[in-house]
This record gives sequence, structure tokens and C-alpha cells, in this order.
Amino acid sequence: MNVLPVPDRLFTVPILLRGSLVWACLRAALALLPWLMSGFDEPFTTAVTARAAAWIVLVVAVLGLIEMRRRNEHLLLANLGFRQRTLAILAGLPALIGEVAMALAWPDAVPRG
Repeated sequence: MNVLPVPDRLFTVPILLRGSLVWACLRAALALLPWLMSGFDEPFTTAVTARAAAWIVLVVAVLGLIEMRRRNEHLLLANLGFRQRTLAILAGLPALIGEVAMALAWPDAVPRG
């Protein structure tokens, strides 16, 4: 059975916390910028399409990998036997959970398209 090994909690918790922080900042920017650019005329909304939500998860995963490379954590985790794919999934997991939770919590706010 080909199961991705998960790093120890000592490494996992900071990666998940940084992923959730990146996701929260990205969602805030995606909600605030259109509202500010409209001159406060349009209603404030956090709604995105399903395709945009998938792109948000992908961007958060890539930014998480870049942050791990900046901190040289990828070298340590690679020496411990963890692939880049596992680290990308781990970095994008908070964004995936957050997008699904937002879609389930506010189903009327999600635009169709």
C-alpha cells in the first residue's frame, strides 16, 4: 500500500499554522481588494467560484513550499524521508479545509459558474 508518511507533530503543526495564515491572508485580500476598488459601492463578499477555490488551494500549497525552501526546512524533511509532494499537500491542507468549510457554511454566497 502506497501511503504518504506524515512528518512528526513537531514539524507538522508549524507547517499547518503557516498554511492557515497564508490562506487567511489570501482570502482577506481576495475579499477586500474588489470591495475597496469598487469604492465601497458593492456589498462585501467572500464568495468565489469552485474553480477559484481550487486555485486558492494550489497557490497556498505553492507558497507553503516556497516558505519551507526559504527556511531550508525542505532539506531537513527530505533527509528524514519526506517528499516535496507530501509537504505540498500538508501546506495546502488548511486551505482545502477552509474552502470546503466556507462552501458548506454559506452555500448561498457561492456564485454559480
